[in-house]
Amino acid sequence: MSELSLFGALLVALGGGLGSTVRFALDTWVTRLARRRADAPAKAFFPWGITLVNVSGSLLLGLLVGVLGAAPDSLVVPAAAAHPAWLGLGVGLLGGFTTLSTASLDTVRLARAGRLAAAALNALGTLGVAVLFALAGVLLGPTFA
Repeated sequence: MSELSLFGALLVALGGGLGSTVRFALDTWVTRLARRRADAPAKAFFPWGITLVNVSGSLLLGLLVGVLGAAPDSLVVPAAAAHPAWLGLGVGLLGGFTTLSTASLDTVRLARAGRLAAAALNALGTLGVAVLFALAGVLLGPTFA
């Protein structure tokens, strides 16, 4: 490993650890707050925390891509493999922050609890809204560059 790739791996690792910790804290806080208001059983509860995490993470990743000057037709960050901001913030922090696997499991949990409409809303709604927020970030990002 060259010094740059070792440095890049360190940025990804540190960012990923921080992103995962922030995801856990935000999801826990939002879930507790929402459950208190809804008084719903855990297995049937809609996953507002993870939805917020994935949608906000998509917006932030889109903003980062826009700020770093990705080509509009490809959304590829120039020299992404070596760009410290991309490695630490994009791959690390936001990669650790967002989670498709948890959103997928939440969808299965809702379906198994018989809440098929909520499961469909979680699966399709989270993806659709996250994609729209990522697009908004990409379009707004250059204004912050």
